[in-house]
Amino acid sequence: MLEDKEIKRLVNRHIWTSIAVNAIAMILVVIGVSLMFPQKQAEYLSASVIAVTFGLIETMVLMKIWLRVVLKTPDSLPTFYTASSGFRMLAALAMLLVVYIFVGRDAMLPYFLVFVLSYFLVLILHSLFFKKMTERLL
Repeated sequence: MLEDKEIKRLVNRHIWTSIAVNAIAMILVVIGVSLMFPQKQAEYLSASVIAVTFGLIETMVLMKIWLRVVLKTPDSLPTFYTASSGFRMLAALAMLLVVYIFVGRDAMLPYFLVFVLSYFLVLILHSLFFKKMTERLL
């Protein structure tokens, strides 16, 4: 069983890892688009900023709640995992709706593509982290 201090350290490391991986992926997207479609660079840059910001906020909120659940009521982790999946999906849909309202239908494609990439990166990172931590906690 891990100590509380060690769990908090691992959570903070996961947050920073998620931020770094997401930011690097978005930088690569912007560089790739700049080389292939220079006229679309601004759209993909703003889409990357929105996706990274969403990923950062979602990761921080989710990890802080996970930390609290693990420290206070570890028996309710399965419920947390189910609820967090639903929360993540609804938050992503709400974010895409807000972007749709502001940029319109015609400009939505870059935002959608970058956001989906970011969403799946964060989803994979969270899944690996939760799997690893569940094994260590049991």
